[in-house]
Amino acid sequence: MNYIGIDIHKKQCVLSALNEAGERLREAKIATQDREGLAEYLRAVGGPCRVVIEACWGWGKVHDLIEATGLAGEVVLAHPYKTRIIAEAQIKTDKVDARALAFLLRLGAVPRAHVPGLVTRRRKEVLRQRLFWVRERTKSGAWGFSTIRWWVSTGCQLCLRKCGGRQPRCGGGNFAGARALIPLPVPSRETRPRNKGGFDSPRQSALAARG
Repeated sequence: MNYIGIDIHKKQCVLSALNEAGERLREAKIATQDREGLAEYLRAVGGPCRVVIEACWGWGKVHDLIEATGLAGEVVLAHPYKTRIIAEAQIKTDKVDARALAFLLRLGAVPRAHVPGLVTRRRKEVLRQRLFWVRERTKSGAWGFSTIRWWVSTGCQLCLRKCGGRQPRCGGGNFAGARALIPLPVPSRETRPRNKGGFDSPRQSALAARG
């Protein structure tokens, strides 16, 4: 049985293979999305083999590519926070990480992580993307509203014909037009009466609106 450790990165993977005696067989760098390159490497190692990868960014694609080749007996997913031999190594390179993974797999000391099904992983990817875009939308909306509110509240004008926007207070007029286009209601005690508890009273608000 041969043991292969793979250190995954965005563009390329570093692979290192050990045999039963712990001897180093073959090391290589292969593109992360290169299915043929992974299959060729597994054929070059030869014999039955087991593969271990860390649960990092993009592990699912590499996991699926290795399983699709049909040349690996098992693909083990290692828990990144529990592989202390890698995290606490003084000399930390891609080759050293791949060798450490293969070494742990040979000893049977790989802390395993759960491998979700393909459908579950695709669903999680969609949810992560949606969460990212919702956060970006909320961030941009809050920034735009705060910027417009600042311009309107300070009464400044952005006169593009005179200063090109280089001076926030160009003196070319007032900002009454923008203040009218973007009304920002300001609550007051007259328009929003409060009761003894300090909360708005629906009855008092209705009476104030009628009067």
